[in-house]
Amino acid sequence: MVESSVTEDPKEAPDKEDPATYKKIIAMLETKKIEFKITIHAPVKTSQEAADVRGVKLGSGAKAMLISDCGKKPARENTTWYLAVMAANKRLSSKKFKKAIGSRNIRFAALEDVLRMTGCVSGAVPPFGSLFGANESQASVPTLVDESLAENETINFNCGLRTHSMQMRYDDFCLAEEVKRLYSFTDD
Repeated sequence: MVESSVTEDPKEAPDKEDPATYKKIIAMLETKKIEFKITIHAPVKTSQEAADVRGVKLGSGAKAMLISDCGKKPARENTTWYLAVMAANKRLSSKKFKKAIGSRNIRFAALEDVLRMTGCVSGAVPPFGSLFGANESQASVPTLVDESLAENETINFNCGLRTHSMQMRYDDFCLAEEVKRLYSFTDD
């Protein structure tokens, strides 16, 4: 049984942001019968603001960053974009991430790229790369999860809207996103 706790109808979303990604996440989790909790709150932009409004520790946040392999020849055929997911209290090491994907050159997505690829504004991107990419040449965006996130029994993240947070068990997240391997791409 899927458990959700909300202060208003979870299918509704603010006018300023597109709720399509949010609705995709809800549908995917309900189909897979994965439990989650939704919290609706004031809009947040940073990981710290999100942790504060959720009343949880910063490290339980699943920070998702869209990154492009912009080398002359992509490391993986038909794959330009990646979603790096890590504990929100960690910083991405570009050097380690390049090594993880086998690339010589990466760049963080511009705000326009984030919106085009995910349908979300910056700060609202959830840790589900499998939901993104159909509008590009690649089938989906591979989700690479840093080992720092595995230190949490439950994780918290914005789920497509800066006003909606989701909490779920880390193991259920791995099941939903089919995470088979953890990486080490954060600074210690």
